[in-house]
Amino acid sequence: MTLEIADVKNIIVHASHTPDDKEITVDELTRMHRMRGAIDNKHHYVITRDGVEHKARNITRPGISSHDKDTNKTSVSVCLIGTKNFTDKQMAQLRKSLNSLVDLFYKAKVVSHSDIEVEAEICPGFDVAKWYYTEGK
Repeated sequence: MTLEIADVKNIIVHASHTPDDKEITVDELTRMHRMRGAIDNKHHYVITRDGVEHKARNITRPGISSHDKDTNKTSVSVCLIGTKNFTDKQMAQLRKSLNSLVDLFYKAKVVSHSDIEVEAEICPGFDVAKWYYTEGK
């Protein structure tokens, strides 16, 4: 299956749930995902603690994040390294990344992982939609 621009309904922001004071590389995150049974990194983009955006999964392939398969087929996934205390550089890059993704995936809305999967703990530790649509615009 190929992820088509017009089919993307959500841009979902996740946290890696790794220690906030430890820099985790994309390769390390991919290894962690593989140890849990995934064949690849679960997220399309990863923003590391230094504020750098990394492409972690081909954007044409559906994500394999922890939400249901139907949601995965219509979502793009962005992951912030950490749990809930993200750096200013990460937050600045997140806004820049989301702006670009919203321009590309014009039908998509920006949401938190916990907005999609209600059983999930608060992820990524803040209300992404509120932050993106109302704060700091």
